[in-house]
Amino acid sequence: MKSFRTLAEEKILLFDGAMGTVIQSREVPESAWDGTPGNNEILNITAPHIITGIHRQYYEAGADVAVTNTFGANAVVLNEYGMADRAAEINAAAVRCAKQAGKGLQNRYVALSVGPGSNLPTLGQISYDMLYSAYYEQIRAGAEAGADLVIVETSQDLLQIKAAIAAAMRAGEDLQRDLPVMVSFTLEENGALLVGSDISCICTVLGGYDIFSLGINCGFGPDGMRSPFAELVERWKGRLYLSPNAGMPLLKDGKTVYPLEPEAFAAQVAELASKYKIFAAGGCCGTTAAHIKALNGKLNRAVKHPAPSRTGAGMVAGAYCVFPLKQIPAPTIVGERANAAGSKAFRDALKAGNMSAMVSTARKQESSAHIIDLSVAVSGGNEMDEMRKIVPALNAELTVPLMIDSTSPEVIEAALRRISGKPVINSVNLEDGGAKMKEVLALLKYHPAAVVALTIDEEGMAQTAEKKLAVARRLCRMWITEYGLPPEDLLIDFLTFAVTSGD
Repeated sequence: MKSFRTLAEEKILLFDGAMGTVIQSREVPESAWDGTPGNNEILNITAPHIITGIHRQYYEAGADVAVTNTFGANAVVLNEYGMADRAAEINAAAVRCAKQAGKGLQNRYVALSVGPGSNLPTLGQISYDMLYSAYYEQIRAGAEAGADLVIVETSQDLLQIKAAIAAAMRAGEDLQRDLPVMVSFTLEENGALLVGSDISCICTVLGGYDIFSLGINCGFGPDGMRSPFAELVERWKGRLYLSPNAGMPLLKDGKTVYPLEPEAFAAQVAELASKYKIFAAGGCCGTTAAHIKALNGKLNRAVKHPAPSRTGAGMVAGAYCVFPLKQIPAPTIVGERANAAGSKAFRDALKAGNMSAMVSTARKQESSAHIIDLSVAVSGGNEMDEMRKIVPALNAELTVPLMIDSTSPEVIEAALRRISGKPVINSVNLEDGGAKMKEVLALLKYHPAAVVALTIDEEGMAQTAEKKLAVARRLCRMWITEYGLPPEDLLIDFLTFAVTSGD
């Protein structure tokens, strides 16, 4: 059997259609719901023949990839049914159902479905740490059971996506397995995620991860995806994935139906696939094995895909907007009023625990600054606790990106785990030979960011132009050669002083 990565380079891959739609069309015994009607995921255990049969139909229709019946199978969602402690069991069973369905067929793969849940971390409804923990448990269990890849789908919040990607990466590392991660998001009618992030923001933030592909699913039929998908193609330089609904839902005889027939669905998706050179296509709500069979007949499966390249280098983002680090006209302006070391008003609000005053101080700079510097280190204070409290509030409120200003890698990581966008880290240097800098750069694998690096080495701050340049070259070598990070995301601060400073 070829690896998933190998087959993806050879032809357009076909994913399956809707799971929930087909389950609703089946006669599921009441006992199979185990007292939790609507909990599709429990059927992996109580009625595996139904789930395996659905996967088999999709495989026989031509699908290369079966997406598991685990959309809501993480502990946070399952807790609504009193089944949080069964998350690992349910995910393992789901993968077994999909693998059983593919027996006897060549080059069939299982993608573990990771859904968004019902809480939005950017809006403070759930923490990154809670999501990460739930996703890690889910993904590890699915990977241990034999899932070939992970698809983070129907995503509506960048912080949720970041938690899921990081959990998948860590699970793959812990299991010493290659575990490709696909991400697919859902847009509102305004062309943005539910929390408000637009496509440029999505691409900038996710461009720092080594994800296998990025795409759009759900929300619209193929025609409704034309405009947003065209924008995604323009901004994303990696592999592309498309999975529309079978048209927009209608209410007929008290039931929700999707009006787009298989042949029409297939023709529209195949047209988009050909125009935009996507690497994979499938179907979301309302699609059945008939839709996938029709799509299999319409797709030109032999199309070669362009090699993916890095997206978003030289850009930073808040939860809602993107900003180039290099502003035209120059300069890029960093607002410093949310820095406790330099702003008495902010420092007083911090000491008083006045969150609204701190947020207000930061927001007042949005009209004049491209980036807001945040420093909460004060004498006698707890920098970690303060950072954990204020970052979620600023993350939800600010339109411009944050600059996390701290000398502590632990504090920086705490901030990064609460930021939806792509921030700037201020700062790193070589004062200790680069040990602390390496700690910070290691975080970027899971939390992409731009970084300010100071021309300081083991001898202290570089004093001459020649010495400053030599230290800068060391910083660049570590950034580019050792960590493979894009040079556009590294900012060198040569620590010059104005003549008038007298120094």
